Order: sequence, then structure tokens, then C-alpha cells
Amino acid sequence: MDTPRQNSTKSKLRSYFKNELKLQFEATKLQRACLAANQILTLVESRKFRHVALFASDTYEIQTKPLFECLLQRRVHTYFPRISNDMLEFLPVQSWSDLKPGKFNILAPYSGFACTPSTLELIIVPGLVFDLKGFRLGRGKGYYDKFLPSLGPFSIRVGYAYDFQLVDHLPAEPHDQKMDFVVTESRTLTV
Repeated sequence: MDTPRQNSTKSKLRSYFKNELKLQFEATKLQRACLAANQILTLVESRKFRHVALFASDTYEIQTKPLFECLLQRRVHTYFPRISNDMLEFLPVQSWSDLKPGKFNILAPYSGFACTPSTLELIIVPGLVFDLKGFRLGRGKGYYDKFLPSLGPFSIRVGYAYDFQLVDHLPAEPHDQKMDFVVTESRTLTV
């Protein structure tokens, strides 16, 4: 499939980037995910963040387990999303084994109490593709677009992806939420 054009529909872009993510070699994916994790850790340490929201990656997302393990080593409180009443809520997680398949078969915390959104200083957001303005294209259900406005005024939103998932422009709608940064294995883009 050729690279999609700037004016492609969201569904065509989703299809293209899902296919591209499937084609990535596993060994290379892990190495690049570790490089991206280092970019995030630099941001966490420079701003002294202690409460970070993460997500459990799947086939279509940058691997997050290496980042999670590094955050734990640094004693950063980490929170993962769970879908409850058709909304995201974030629960503390202290071990990858605390995650079980949830809605859509995505790993999620299965017990505990959700934190208040204002607790989260940094939220790392998944996406199939991000653009240079900080917009993202997710899976199309809008869970993050609904959750992000509930964050505190000082919470930082970070899109997390591989380099090839960063494009010049995405179609954006009024409800689409922007990131403050987009982090890949080779750079941290301030938007």
C-alpha cells in the first residue's frame, strides 16, 4: 500500500497504519521502544513527575512494557486505563501481572480504585498516528478524546509512537484533543 495522502480519511489512515505496525520486525520494535522510553524518562526526570499514566500496548502500538519497568525502578507511580461505564478511568499498577484482558481484549487493571484525573501529571497517550500539530488518530472510539479534558490544568499530554507514525497533517474534528508533546524513538516534538 502506498503512503496515504494528507487528505485521506481517518478510516483509510487507520487501515494503513495498522498494516504498517504489523509489518514491523519484533526485535526492531523492542529496540526502538526502548529508545522512545528513554525520551519519555528524560521528560519525567526533568520535570520531576511522580504520577504518570501509561497504557498497555497491543500489536498496533509502540511497546510500553520497557517504559513501565523503568518508571517502576524510579519509583514513579504509574496508572493504567480501564473502561468503566463507557469512560476511561486510571488505576494504580505496580506490576505488569496486575493487568488482565479487559474490554476489546486490551490489558487493563482489574482491581483497585481509580485516581482522580487531576492526580495525573503526565499522561502517555496511544495512537495509530500523530501529526506535527499534536493531533492523533486512535482506534475511533473516542475514549481518550472524552477523558483528556478532565485532566488538571498542569497535566502534560504525550503522544507515544514510532517515527513512522508521525505525519505532517491529520484530519481533525472539534472534539479531537491535542497532545503537548509527541515522543518517538528519535525525538521529542513540542507542539
